[in-house]
Amino acid sequence: MITSQIPPLLHCLSPCYNALLKKKGIENLNDERVTPKKGDTINSINFLRIGRKTTICLMTLNNGFEIVGSSACVNPDDYEYNQGCNLAKKNAMQKLEIILAYYEHQQNFYSDVSKESTN
Repeated sequence: MITSQIPPLLHCLSPCYNALLKKKGIENLNDERVTPKKGDTINSINFLRIGRKTTICLMTLNNGFEIVGSSACVNPDDYEYNQGCNLAKKNAMQKLEIILAYYEHQQNFYSDVSKESTN
């Protein structure tokens, strides 16, 4: 799969991304080999309890990018580790969804720019 060889967000940063894809034999940015999917993007997830009522989730993506999610309760007596992990992971996933949405918007933008330049 090409996504493991090319960092999935590289084209957002590089104006030469289209040329790189063409060298790899990919003509279309919407090619399924390029588009990251949430499940394919995550490499590992780790949790850590900090203090008496806070849980941190460190989500590491396949390209090495790290996303931190967190959760905390008001009363330390109400703290439950599993619930804290679930909420911290949910927070990290929301941040990942924002990154993936940005990625999709960039794909559409470059696709529109490419269409305009060929007309």
